[in-house]
Amino acid sequence: MRYLALLLASALIVAACSTAGGPATTLPGSTSSTTLPGPASTTTLPASSTTLAPTTTAPSPTTTVAPRPLAEIDLAFTEVASGLTGPLFVAAPPGDDRLFVVEQDGHIRLLRGGEVTGTFLDLSGSVAYGGEQGLLGLAFHPGYP
Repeated sequence: MRYLALLLASALIVAACSTAGGPATTLPGSTSSTTLPGPASTTTLPASSTTLAPTTTAPSPTTTVAPRPLAEIDLAFTEVASGLTGPLFVAAPPGDDRLFVVEQDGHIRLLRGGEVTGTFLDLSGSVAYGGEQGLLGLAFHPGYP
């Protein structure tokens, strides 16, 4: 019975969203009206003091800058910390000089001045990792102190 009700509700939603040959709903505009597919009857919305007419602006010119050739780009790697296991993500809450380094195995390490100063959180006992599994990110609440 529950499956049948779910199937019926899905069919009604699809039918209501369908645009094939259905009547339209008219929206207010200044001199012309905009129509959108709507329910089984035509509904005209009352005019209001706010105009819903679209505004048009001229497109801004675009300039294309050619990328530099790879031969002209000097790449260098600089080690900023050592002793990390599978670091994937770095975050820092506003106003904090520490970096929070997320390791795939479930650890979040604290990094200050290029040195690992400790462990912020250890979820390694709860995290299966490897490939695309593991602790992959971190977000701080806006009110984090």
